[in-house]
This record gives sequence, C-alpha cells and structure tokens, in this order.
Amino acid sequence: MLKHSSDENTEPSTVSQDAVDRLRQLTDAGIGADLSSSRGRKQDTRIAGQHRGKAVTPVKVVYSVIIAMTLGAALVWPVTSSMAKLQFTMLGGLNSLAIFQGTESERAKERAFVAQHPDDATIQFGGALRGNVSSASGQVVVNSQERAEQLRTVAAKFSDHPEILAATLRAESQGDVTVHRPEASQFLENKSAPKTGTIVVKQKVSDTAAVKRFINQCSQGERVDPDNAYFPLLQAMAYTELRQDTDAFASLHRAARKKVWREYIPDEFVANRSVNRAMYGQAGLISEMAISAAILFPHYANMRELSRVVVAEAVRREKLGQFAAGISLRRDLFEASEKVRNESTTLIGSLVGAAMLDVSRMRPAGVLPFKVKQSRKDGPTFEEAKVARDINRQRFVEFAKQHGEAAFAARSVESAKLGDLIRDTSRKGMDRGVYGMELITRLAIGQGVGLILLSNLVWMLIIGAIATAVVRTPRFVAGNRLAPGSFVASVAGIALAMVVSGAVTGISVGYTVGAMNGMTGEAGSIVPMAAVAAGLVLALPTLLTVILAIWAALNKRASFTRTITGGFAAISLPAATLMVVVWGVIVYYCAGLETQGTAELLEMLQHEGKYLFRIIGEKWPV
Repeated sequence: MLKHSSDENTEPSTVSQDAVDRLRQLTDAGIGADLSSSRGRKQDTRIAGQHRGKAVTPVKVVYSVIIAMTLGAALVWPVTSSMAKLQFTMLGGLNSLAIFQGTESERAKERAFVAQHPDDATIQFGGALRGNVSSASGQVVVNSQERAEQLRTVAAKFSDHPEILAATLRAESQGDVTVHRPEASQFLENKSAPKTGTIVVKQKVSDTAAVKRFINQCSQGERVDPDNAYFPLLQAMAYTELRQDTDAFASLHRAARKKVWREYIPDEFVANRSVNRAMYGQAGLISEMAISAAILFPHYANMRELSRVVVAEAVRREKLGQFAAGISLRRDLFEASEKVRNESTTLIGSLVGAAMLDVSRMRPAGVLPFKVKQSRKDGPTFEEAKVARDINRQRFVEFAKQHGEAAFAARSVESAKLGDLIRDTSRKGMDRGVYGMELITRLAIGQGVGLILLSNLVWMLIIGAIATAVVRTPRFVAGNRLAPGSFVASVAGIALAMVVSGAVTGISVGYTVGAMNGMTGEAGSIVPMAAVAAGLVLALPTLLTVILAIWAALNKRASFTRTITGGFAAISLPAATLMVVVWGVIVYYCAGLETQGTAELLEMLQHEGKYLFRIIGEKWPV
C-alpha cells in the first residue's frame, strides 16, 4: 500500500504487482526514452539504474502451461496424434509427397530401404512400383518400360503372387503390348479407313517377343489364380495383337467361364503404401490418395479393342449364316464383360465393362447401326444418343429371339438397364465422393492454415525467448539502446534462419498442392505455392516487426532497437498462446476429416462403384 506524500488527507491507493510489471514492460520497450544531452544518446531517464523485473510471473506461467499442454495433448492424444505429428514433420520439410516429384535423393533412400528387405514380397512389389516415377512440368511421369522390367524381376522371384503378375501385365499394356486392330472399329462403326493419298502407312504392331512373353505371363497367372477371368481375358487381348484370333477366342471362352474378376488393384495400393509408410510414417490422407490416384489402367483400352475384334468376327460369321457361332462369340464376350462391370474395384473398370457389353450387341447379322439425325454439328445430344442406343439394343434382342436365344435376349435387356443405372448413379456420386475432392479440399486448407500457424508460433517463441534474454541484460535494464551493429547482425541472422525455415516448410505445402493437382489432372509447378507458403509462415513475426518499427518511428522519444526487442519480449508469449489454441482446434478438425476420408478411401478401393452408390443412399444393383 502506497500513500500520496503531497497530501496527508488523500486516501491511500493500492498498486498491484501486475501493474508494476506492465509498467516495467512498457518502459523496457523504449517508451519514454529521452535523448541525454550530456551523453549524446537515447536513454530512458525513468528506468536507468532500476532493477530487473521478475523473469517468471504467474501470467507467464499460465501462458507457458497452455502452450505446453496444447502441444503435448495434440501429440499424445490418439485422435489427433497422427495429424499433429504430420504437422511437425511437414514443418521440417519432410513430406512423403516428394516421391511424386521423383527427386533423386528420395529414389536413393527408397532403393536402399527396399534392398534391405529382399524376401518381403510386399516391400519388393512396392519398390518396383515406386522406382520409376519422375516429374516433368510439375506432373507425375511413370516410365512404363522401366516399371514393367522391375515388376517382371519381382514377379519372377515371387512367382506365386498373382497380384505382382497382374500389375506387371498392366505396366506392359501401357507400352510393350497394345492391340492395334483399327479395322475392327472401322467395320463395326461403318467407317472408312483414313485416306492417306499415295502415302503407304505402315500398320503399328507390338514387338512379337514382348507379346509372347505377355501371353506366357498370363498363363502363369491363370495357373496361380485359376478362378480369375483377368489373366485369360488379357491373354485373349494379346493373341489378337498377333492376329491369332482362334487362340484369342479360346482364351475369351475360358475367361467367360471363370468365377470372378480380380485385378488386384487394391494390392498395388497396399504395396506402394507399405513402402511409403515405412519411409515416412503415417503420411496422411492426401499422400495416400495421391498413391491411389497414381495407379494406371492402360489395359482397359486394350480390352475394349478386344471386344471390337470379337464382335467383328461374330458379325462375319452371322453374315455367312453361322448364327449359332456368331452368338456364341457374343455370349462369351457378354459374360466376361459382365464380370468386369460388376466386380471391378474401380469405377472406370465398371464403365469399361458396360461399354464392352454395349459392343457385344452391335450389328446383329451385320445390320448397320441406327443413327439419328443430329441437331448439332459437334455430335448428338444426350436424348438423340439415347434414342439411337435403345433402337440398336432392341434390334439385338429381336435378332437373338429370332435365332432361339430368348433367354440371352432377356439377359441382355436386364444387363443394359443395369449398365445405364450404374452410369447415371455413379455420375452423381462422383461429385460427392473422395475424388469429388470436397472433403480433401477442406483438409488441405486446414492443414495449410495449421502449418502456417505452427510455423509462426514456433518463431514467435524463439524470437520472444531471445528478446526476453536481451531485455534482462544490464545494458537494457540501464535504459541504454542496443548497439546498432550487433542489433542489425542479430536481426539479419534471425531473418535468414526464418527465410530458410519458411522455404523448407513452403516446399512441404507445395508438394501437397502438387499432389492435389495431380489427382484433379491439373498441371503446374510446386514452386509458386511453395513461395506463397514460405511468405505466410513468416507472416506474424514480420508483421509485428513492421508495426513496432513504425511505432518507434512515430514516437520520437522511443529507441528503435529497444522498442522492437521489448515489444517481442512482451507480446510473443500471449500471441503464441492464442495461436496454439487455434492450432489445436484446427488439428482436431483436420483429424476428423482425415479419419473420415481414410475410411472412405479404403472403402472406395475395395469397390468404387458400391462406395459411390452408398454415399448417395443407393445400393449397388448387382
């Protein structure tokens, strides 16, 4: 309790210790500094010679406890642990999405890791999938020949693993083995061959040795997985490239009699993810979505080409009056295609199967396809295409009934309805599901904001700690300004460290955006986003420095060096406390999105069509 000495009748007043401490903070910040005429430098005449304030106050303890408990709880609590750890990992620039940029350093680390596990089929499989990825113009590029060679090596070592053989065949379907039978499409669609004038165009063909190797691999897959239609159907595809159509139709017939259609696409994801997690830990949903989105399906185009070759031969037989033989080919294609449509784990596989079913009904007995008069030059409208499709379907039904295949005709009608339902319903679901990107966009924004807050929080604490140490030095307590040279050197050193930190963290954000661009098919470099992120992660310390500098410039009695140093010492802890609370809320929110999105991703990988039907409240119809 203090009494006013000027008037004995004045009531005593009480000044709290917090008020005294706050006054000291304000004076420490340089407020009230004056220019000493005798010394020729700024000095705070009111604080010269005063004692240092308390290093630890109850308020500072509360702030520190809130910060420590929020960070600790986020890192330890199972609900938020993975997301919080991911934030700190990305803060250091360690982002598993770097693999999709094909950096040589990442390649070297992964090759070394895979080499340490020579007998682990999953790790070897994942290594073969990842060892051929690079980046060009910000887009992921896969060297299909290199991938196929690496997968063949692993498949030879683990010959009893059909999932590795299946992936090998997909990789070879991208370059080594493709079907070149344009005459089939031209015949079915009643189109003439492209005019080349006097130029002789050499027909494209795949390397014969590569195709024969492909056929042998299909035989191996069928031996290992005898109930699966995948291997004999791809074998039929390869035989058509060699113009060995009789063998192709025999393989197709076996595929039609198999019990299941199994491409082992989820196994490819699991193998890739296993290496990813072993290298980087729980890398987060966006990283694992990028892995799933990077799976390629080049075999689908070849399967559609096979369907055209098969039906072109069926039409030829029917035109010769061999109706049973022609319908038999159509039935084999129909039954194999139904398996593809119903059991493919990818939506595109289901749609390809539906398209192959449409092909199986084309041109019964050689009748030209019906075409409506188009109302526009760029193709028929949806309604015009539907009219033509329905008429052509009905023509096939009548043809099948006419030749004693009423049951096949009825199956064809039901199958066509199911195909239309799958197309229409899946189209609705695609706007809402995992690859609809709405949930992922929210997650990416949340992670980005959280990372920016965390970086600002860390630097506020670092700079605040340095400033607090400085304001307790004898020179500062005596009211003297700091040595300009030392001050500038210190600020420059801190600024350089912040820039490096911002660049590293910005790269992590850039990789995340790059991965999302890859999933949506958009090209672009990670550099612009990395630069923006690098600026944002330094925003608050930079902004506070500017504000304090302006304050010092406007207040002629304030020392520039003392104002900035004292300001950071006073403000950094409460600012960091506010940021850590907001960061904790964001981490909790993102963790919920991550859990939901991961569950949906795994469900989608098991069967994308069923997943899309479920999210709009429908049931997969088959």
